[in-house]
Amino acid sequence: MRLPWSTRLYHHMRGPNPLHPTVWKGRIPPITFRRYRESDLDGCVNLYNLNAWGRFPKLEPSYSTILASGRAYTIVAEKNGGLIAAGSVNYQRAPGFLNRKAAVLSFGLVHPDHHNEGIGTALVLARLALLKPSEDYYFVMICAVNKSIGFYRRLGFQDVAKWKDCEGQEHPVAMLEFLRREIRACRKLLADQQVIYPNDEELVPLAQSDERSPAAPSCSP
Repeated sequence: MRLPWSTRLYHHMRGPNPLHPTVWKGRIPPITFRRYRESDLDGCVNLYNLNAWGRFPKLEPSYSTILASGRAYTIVAEKNGGLIAAGSVNYQRAPGFLNRKAAVLSFGLVHPDHHNEGIGTALVLARLALLKPSEDYYFVMICAVNKSIGFYRRLGFQDVAKWKDCEGQEHPVAMLEFLRREIRACRKLLADQQVIYPNDEELVPLAQSDERSPAAPSCSP
């Protein structure tokens, strides 16, 4: 039996409903996300490097190569002329999930000077809001690292598998079942909290699945 995301998340958050604006009042700052452009590459790589030390495994191909490939749709946020957040999302048809379309969140990065300000939560919700409500529900996957998995668990993700980096080290894969009505509720929540994101649901690409993990789509932290 599938438990709705709202039911699972209710046990982690206080309020009448986890997608009700009162739950997030004061937790998510007003912020504007826009579509990534080529001139953002250096800024995104800087965000990656600032977050990588002691947290991310060695990555092959590199983050800059993956970002430039366009295999995922990426949003960014700026402040005082510099990037403070970036995150990507795409669709995949993953083995082990009845060939159902999965949504994959990857490379959720927030500048260390802006950690613990609610920007990371806004970044997750903005990418969930980009999902097309044409599907009844999505398996939303995140291939995390040990130092970030707790954040995703608090948002309702559940551990389902492991992924291996290029050196053979294992890291957690987590999944969230996100319903059509929750996409709509997420969009309303962001509007109420003055979080702006591009109206680009048609631009989120469908990528190929990866054979490295039979239980999950291709993995990036």
